[in-house]
Amino acid sequence: SCYRGIASWRNGFIRGDNLRQAAQSFGRIILVGGTVILGAAYLQNPQVFVELNWLSVAIKYAMYNVSGAIQGCFTLFILFRLMDVMDLNPFEKDIAIGGKLVLTALVSLLFAMMHWPNTPVVIILLVSCPLIMWQFYRTPNFFMLVSSHAILGTLLHRLYELPMRIVPFYHNPDKF
Repeated sequence: SCYRGIASWRNGFIRGDNLRQAAQSFGRIILVGGTVILGAAYLQNPQVFVELNWLSVAIKYAMYNVSGAIQGCFTLFILFRLMDVMDLNPFEKDIAIGGKLVLTALVSLLFAMMHWPNTPVVIILLVSCPLIMWQFYRTPNFFMLVSSHAILGTLLHRLYELPMRIVPFYHNPDKF
């Protein structure tokens, strides 16, 4: 299961053998995406950093870590089932890049559709998911996958104030 990005429970399920490399590759996505979100948030409301409710940021970040782990497990379960059906393992070096791109597109589309009917979030995910999934293929580390979800999701929701409700919670307002 290590090729899936998850280590033994003895290691807290966090792969340490590639954590530094994963932190660098996912970190670049977080840095670029976070900078864009922070800039957009500031342009939308120059007082965003003054008016920020840090408790709600902390709560949302914790929630995104949990929901990101659940969504990640579900999405990766689908990915690995697709790999079995297509007899394709994108983590093997001899697999053609076309197969990796097909799986990246399918998983990205699945993850984006999990956020339907929130069209702005779906559009953002259709752009960002292929980048994040490609990094996961290059450096499979579930901890960094979940961390990128938590950081970018929290920034979008709490700083940019993008409504993040998704099915089945779409019609219920966020509490935090």
